[in-house]
Order: sequence, then structure tokens, then C-alpha cells
Amino acid sequence: MHAYGIDVGGTNIKAVLVDQDGKLAADWSAPTPQTRDAADVVEAVANLYQQMRAPSVLAGIDEVVATVTVAVPGIVDEAAGVGVYSVNLGWENYPLREALAERLQVPVVLAHDVRSGALGESRWGAAEADSLYVALGTGISAALIIDGYPVAAHPWSGEIGQHLVPDPDQPGQTTTLEKVCSASAFARRMHTAAPHLLAPEAGAREVFDLAASGNELARHIINSGVAELSRSISAAIHLLGPIPVVVGGGMAEAGPLLLEPLAKQLRSYSPLLPEAPLRKATLGKYSQALGAAVRSFDSHAMWQALPISFPAAM
Repeated sequence: MHAYGIDVGGTNIKAVLVDQDGKLAADWSAPTPQTRDAADVVEAVANLYQQMRAPSVLAGIDEVVATVTVAVPGIVDEAAGVGVYSVNLGWENYPLREALAERLQVPVVLAHDVRSGALGESRWGAAEADSLYVALGTGISAALIIDGYPVAAHPWSGEIGQHLVPDPDQPGQTTTLEKVCSASAFARRMHTAAPHLLAPEAGAREVFDLAASGNELARHIINSGVAELSRSISAAIHLLGPIPVVVGGGMAEAGPLLLEPLAKQLRSYSPLLPEAPLRKATLGKYSQALGAAVRSFDSHAMWQALPISFPAAM
């Protein structure tokens, strides 16, 4: 049996078709509309889904579950199927599940992108049954995994990037963690401090490249951001216990330049606790789409209980 998973990102929509062991049968990608109109995103997902259902794709596939899970960014009420708020994609309290189900003509589960990434890592990646998943990319978010499944008591759960922290570039001031330690923050901070070293359009990868070459300013920007991230993760560890911490998102690809100072800072902030294992996520760029596919499998037998009606598939 196979299932589809779709991940709507700020730049691209990624999709996968996988079997129950997480083996990839096919994958797709398409640009995310930049119109800040939810209806355009729904249409883009529908167009991609038509490609995903092509006979040439499904040749030799034994069975595909009817349910399709779509993971989206921002604040998501998964139970109600509503995109509560997305600053990048421009929707607010939009009934995404209903709109997608009507357009795709199949049962749809609406999921949060980071919680989907956590679920994928729990089922097929680096996380364990009880873990903390931290996604570091353009923004910062987290998800708690308990008994193999991400849990969220509220649509705003996991928004650790909005936590206020000391601003390392303006002593005495505070800012959000996301403006200190995200990929966009590293690039902005480095360009502000040394515009001759980093172009405005450059990203966090270039900051890590500078740090790897020995640039002390780049190392300071990374380490000062990681210090504040460590404080936030340490608080969670003290609350939850020293469960594994899995770092995903684009910045996880920096590897030791990110993970080594993060591990060191976590030990310094949690001296009395057993050390929490710190791991790099293993599923890569498709982690959130893979997690969405897990939801499709898990929801296969329950979709009729969802509080909307689904027309028969065409």
C-alpha cells in the first residue's frame, strides 16, 4: 500500500508517494504562488495532484490510500481543518481542508508542517517515541513527540521562535528568538555587521561558509544565536526530561558548525540533568511531505469521521 503526502512551503510545494516503510516511489515539486491568496495555493496543490495521479506514475503501484494529507506553515487548527494564520502565504482563518477536499475530490487531512516533519522523523527518521523536534529554517518552530506522535494542545503550540530573548546585537534590548537564530536572522545579522563580506541576497549557508573558513564575526553571530536557542531548548528539557532533541529544517544541514556549539551550550544550561541526546534529522528536504504521508496512512481508516463531506473521486 502507498500514500501521498504534500508539503506547502513558502517557496515550493513538495509531494511524495511512499510505501508503508517510507520508501519513496515518486516525488514532485512546484512553485508556491506568491500572490498571498489561499485560493491560488489550493489551485496549485490541485494542479500538482493531477500530475501525481498520472497513470504512468501509478503503473505497478499496488494500492494508494484515498486520503491525502496536506501540511501547511503558520498557525494551523488541525482538528478544524483551518489555516488560522500564515504571514508568508497571506491567509487568515481560511477553511483549507474543506477547500482542498472540494478541489481534489478526495478526503483531505490538514496538518501543520513542523508537526508533520516531527511525525516523519518519529516514524522513519532520527526521532524516538518521545522526542523534541526543533525546525530551524527561515523561522523557528518545535514539536513534541509523545508515544510516536506529535502532540499539540493548541494551534499556537510549538511557536518557540516568538519567545523573547536578549538581543545580542543591541545590549539591553530584547527581540524574538527567530530574529536571532533563524537562517534569515543569521544572514541579516551578518550583512548588517559586515556588508562587505555578505551580499544582501545571501543566506545562512554563506554565513556558515564564512565561519568554516575561520571568520570570527561569522562564528560570533552563529554562536550568539545558538546560545539563545540553547536556553529555549534547555527550558523544554527541564520540563520534559532529557529526551532526544532532533534538529531539522534547512539549517540542520550546517552539521557540526551548528550542532557542536548547540550541544555544548545545552550541557552548560542543564548541568544537573542527564545529557539529552542531540541528533540531526535524517529525512532531508522531504521530511514534512513524508510526515504528511504518515498521516495519510494513519487516517485511512478514519476519514469518514471528519466533519465535512467528500465527493467521490473522479
